Amino acid sequence: MLSCPLTLTPKESGNIVLMLMIRFGATTSYQSV
Repeated sequence: MLSCPLTLTPKESGNIVLMLMIRFGATTSYQSV
């Protein structure tokens, strides 16, 4: 997905991490239901 993570700014990388956490959290919550 990320071919050049070094080109991302700390803010962008942080946003991506948050998006991934939200996605994983959503998938895990769906699976637990």
